[in-house]
Amino acid sequence: MAMLFIGLNLGSRGAFKSRPFYTRQAGVLTLVVIPALLSAWLIAYGFYAGAERLDRISLGGWVLWGMLVYVPPWLVGWALGRFLGRRMFDQPQFSPGRIVAMAGYALLAGALGGLLFAAFAEVTQWFRQVGKGYSGSWIASALATALLLKFYSLTVVGHIGLMGRYFSHDSREWWSRLGGWVLLASLVWAALFSIVFIAPAFFRWAPEAFVAAGGLTWVLSTITGVLLGRGKKTAGDTRNTWRDRAAQAMPYVFIIGLLGLLSFGLHQLLMLPVFCNGCEDHARTSNQFMSVLYQESDNFQRADIVWVAILCFGSLAAAAALAWRIDVNLFSIYHFYRQRLVRCYLGASRCKLRVPHPFTGFDPRDDLKLSNLCSMPLGKPQCQRPYPIHNTAMNLVAGKQLAWQERRAAAFAFTPMASGYSFTLPDEKGQLLSHYRPTAQYMEGVWMGSAMAISGAAACPNMGYHSSPALTFLMTVFNVRLGHWSPNPANENHWTQHDPPFGGIYLLSELFGRTQHSSPFVYLSDGGHFENLGIYELVRRRCSCIVAIDAGEDGNSHFEDLGNTIRKCYADFGVVIDIHAEDLENGYSAVGRVFYPAREGSPEQPSEGCLIYIKPTLSGSEPADLLNYKCTHPGFPHESTADQWFDESQFESYRKLGHHIGKAVFEAALIEATQRQDMAGDSGPVLPWICEILRERRDEPA
Repeated sequence: MAMLFIGLNLGSRGAFKSRPFYTRQAGVLTLVVIPALLSAWLIAYGFYAGAERLDRISLGGWVLWGMLVYVPPWLVGWALGRFLGRRMFDQPQFSPGRIVAMAGYALLAGALGGLLFAAFAEVTQWFRQVGKGYSGSWIASALATALLLKFYSLTVVGHIGLMGRYFSHDSREWWSRLGGWVLLASLVWAALFSIVFIAPAFFRWAPEAFVAAGGLTWVLSTITGVLLGRGKKTAGDTRNTWRDRAAQAMPYVFIIGLLGLLSFGLHQLLMLPVFCNGCEDHARTSNQFMSVLYQESDNFQRADIVWVAILCFGSLAAAAALAWRIDVNLFSIYHFYRQRLVRCYLGASRCKLRVPHPFTGFDPRDDLKLSNLCSMPLGKPQCQRPYPIHNTAMNLVAGKQLAWQERRAAAFAFTPMASGYSFTLPDEKGQLLSHYRPTAQYMEGVWMGSAMAISGAAACPNMGYHSSPALTFLMTVFNVRLGHWSPNPANENHWTQHDPPFGGIYLLSELFGRTQHSSPFVYLSDGGHFENLGIYELVRRRCSCIVAIDAGEDGNSHFEDLGNTIRKCYADFGVVIDIHAEDLENGYSAVGRVFYPAREGSPEQPSEGCLIYIKPTLSGSEPADLLNYKCTHPGFPHESTADQWFDESQFESYRKLGHHIGKAVFEAALIEATQRQDMAGDSGPVLPWICEILRERRDEPA
């Protein structure tokens, strides 16, 4: 089967307007890599079980057998691919001589494969000798399977070498990518089987004190990995800091330990008398590790295969039932976070009207529908002001857009009128995606608390450009999941639903970092996983005056969020933001220019906007209580965003600093702007006048 689809892919490369399933990555993995892996496992075990009869096969017999196994399916698949391709496009047919040459090279490659199988038969004999009985089958399953996959690859490499120029660059690239997947599959297979085989025997053989110390180290390293991974100072890419190296290593330690514990627990379960008849006692029988290993493997072979099958299928059925019934959003810490945000901020706005539950302390009437803030159309005098835009990140960790391999996310906005996203680059099909839905109907009506919680969901397995595979696995297992699976606005069938009907599939996507924009539900998290200042969506709307407050954890003034915003706005919209952060040395704000280009296909002409960038700092002119708090809390006002539990002094210090900065930046400018506006007879917004005054002050000579 694998060889058939290999030939089909090679014969039909580039020939289809619509890509068939077998040409895609999922199709190649399903129809080529997995069948090759299973066949290698079955052949390896068959060679082990029938090793005595393999001695009777001569070297010529192996060569003939290799030709018969390799050549027919490859030629049939190649011919079928050529036939299907020519039905849709006119392609030059191969000459008869070239076809004969290709068949001859395939025969030689099959002969090479037969020789490698002969060598593999000798290796199997060695496995039988080392394994001493039942252990040899485990060794054959773990190591021989991986070795046989490499022999498959060597056969293919020989075929490529013999074909020479008959294989195009595209074909060689296809073979190289397939070889990488086969290598990965063989390594993962060998590692998993080795852990399952060795871990139970190791836990029985090792001294109890050693096991206890190792377990404690494993727990501490796991906790360390979780704490480091959720910090802002740890990025998903490779850095040279100890935080990043530790955060990248700890999840692998956890995964190996978890697999070992699961293997030991399952092994001990199967050794119970009800499942295993004739198994030896679990007490340590020898100080020699290999003796314990042989005994454990021998015991496992005595387990009742019927009970093993019942356990396997029962576990799968239970997993499917739980995946169907358990809400992937409800059973996360998202709702825990959401409820407290609503009580803290929205509840405070109606403190005299609240009637909290006497036991939980929550009042469901604290929250309101986001669409309620849009009672009048925009542009009307009575329309909602301010108009909230909740910025979130739609995670694209498994996205195929090469230009977005660093960001791994796209902007997703909740507004009172509409909710959705718009890509600035075409997808893999060449389509420029833009999908918005009415907020009143989207997700059964978006609540303000939901939009606020998703917009602040910082600790998530999939975190845009902060994502890393091992950390994603670790955080999902420990349910550190503040993000939300929301309906894809592009999906006509699900966009009004609140939660996925079968959450298990999406939990697996979250576990392995396979989030993307094409699924019926998309994974939304903190907008800072894409752009942390909220400027991006305002630039998309070509706002003339933007006020941005950078309250991120940036005590060293690296301006990471500002730099990220400037890069994304230029890359996605062609908008140039000209701002000089050194202006902050003499105050709390910097004023920059935003240059909007003419929009293609639109009458909008190039224009210029204003950006007022505010960064909380302490200049020494602040009130005494703020300076005192700074002395006792050196991180202020750039303390970790992981600190979600403010005491009274901390909350008041941040509130008062914000009030002080607001007055310092805007008070004098507001008075002057109001005077200028009155003199000009302008009844419009005052903010453009403030921007002009602040810009004039910036340009004044010192």
